[in-house]
Amino acid sequence: MPDTNWINHPSLKNMSNRKKEILVNLMKESEGKSATDTIPILLNTQKKMNEQGIKFSPQEQNVMFSILSEKLSPQERVRLDAMRKMMHF
Repeated sequence: MPDTNWINHPSLKNMSNRKKEILVNLMKESEGKSATDTIPILLNTQKKMNEQGIKFSPQEQNVMFSILSEKLSPQERVRLDAMRKMMHF
C-alpha cells in the first residue's frame, strides 16, 4: 500500500479537493516507477488538468515533485527534474 502521509504536508493544506484527488491518483500511478516511467504519467496528468482548467500553484508543484522524487536515485531525480523543466509543469 502506497504511503499517503504526504497528503498532510502543510503546503497542501489549502489545496482544493479536486487537486488533491489528481495528486493522489498521480502518486498511485507512479508508485515504484522510475523517472522514465513516471514521465508519461505526468504528461497525461498535465493534459487532463489542462482540459479541466486546473493548474497547480508553484508551491503545490514543488511539493508534488518532491514527493515523486523522494524514492528515486540521484540520477533519476536529475532526469525527473530535467523533464519537469521541459514540460513547464
